[in-house]
Amino acid sequence: MKSKMMIGMSLLIIFAMISNASACGYHIPHSVDSGYNMHWGGSVNSSFINELNAGINTWNALGKVNISKDTALTLQDITITYVNTYDPNEPTTPGVYNSNRNYIYFYKPVLDTFTYSERVKTATHELGHALGIGELSAFSGNIMKPGKSSQTYLGSKDKEVYNCLWR
Repeated sequence: MKSKMMIGMSLLIIFAMISNASACGYHIPHSVDSGYNMHWGGSVNSSFINELNAGINTWNALGKVNISKDTALTLQDITITYVNTYDPNEPTTPGVYNSNRNYIYFYKPVLDTFTYSERVKTATHELGHALGIGELSAFSGNIMKPGKSSQTYLGSKDKEVYNCLWR
């Protein structure tokens, strides 16, 4: 009887975790370590660093996960790369988060056609994926809604999902 209760409780906990993950719009994996830090390294072109830093500052302002540059004293959680070539599978995408490799790729040929605000939105959007937030396709006015946009601030659904994930 005791083992059946333990199995039942375990299943209930697993179901609750899955339900919470779904409700949050969460997709596994993310690139945040157990200390709620995401240390990044890689090769970001100096012409894009301001946009990347603006995206980092936007998420850091929420105060739960700290995104910062990797140092000699930290372990790199994610690589952010600014590349000159297209991904043949995504030729018009300005950025891609690859959860299998913990990489964010930003594509210079596409970003060069964007305004400053559109590049900030792209950086903030891809960082949102690295934080575990999926596409919020049905919610206008949010950074995590896919597509080209000059929005540089988080929308209410962006914040809701982030706060659900990182309590």
